Amino acid sequence: MNMSRETELLSCHAANVSVEIQIQANLATTWLSMVEQTSEWWRGDFLICENSKGMKIDPRVGGLVAEIVEGEGCGFAWGQIISFQPNSHFAYVAQIVPPWGGPAQSVVQISLEPIGDESTRLTLTDSIIGHLSDDLVASLDEGCRQLFGEGGLKGFVESKAV
Repeated sequence: MNMSRETELLSCHAANVSVEIQIQANLATTWLSMVEQTSEWWRGDFLICENSKGMKIDPRVGGLVAEIVEGEGCGFAWGQIISFQPNSHFAYVAQIVPPWGGPAQSVVQISLEPIGDESTRLTLTDSIIGHLSDDLVASLDEGCRQLFGEGGLKGFVESKAV
């Protein structure tokens, strides 16, 4: 039996990525779009599985933020919800596996706050600990802005509000 063994000591860091986006729609519309119409705004280039039909957020403690797949093959759970308050916020724990820059653990908190009657502030904070690189942290920041900004949730919600 021929066995190979390799051990590598990895550095460990922590980081917070915070993104704030103002959406020109009321809180109820923004919340409903975010948690019940996720597949309609979640960008295809942010999906992992080839056979993915989109994303779903199961809005309850213990629920998953996961890709919707049919049949056998790839499946991907982005995280498990650990905190949930309807029309306000939710948080989920995610694992970042080595192919995407980890190993690391992440706690993502997404909060909505009304600004007057017709606008909503979305605040996303991704707190990460583990094997992190500057490139990974920068890509998480840019990815959050793309996914929840004009090309994602914000654009989707605002196009409905017109």
